[in-house]
Amino acid sequence: MDKFVEFDQKQIEFINKLEDIYNMLNKESNKIQKNLLNITTARYHSNHLNFLLNAKLKYLSVDYSGNLIEQS
Repeated sequence: MDKFVEFDQKQIEFINKLEDIYNMLNKESNKIQKNLLNITTARYHSNHLNFLLNAKLKYLSVDYSGNLIEQS
């Protein structure tokens, strides 16, 4: 019986680690999506056809859906 409890505990720990990894990747993915949206928005509002990818951009706020929040 102890082996089953130990096995279950290891499975729970493994699942918890996977959830932590998923959450970290999700946060990083959200950051990347915001950065890409900023680049796209800056290009859209730019008069330059060859807007540089490494140009420093002002941070533009986005909501949880990734939509740009109107600046006041």
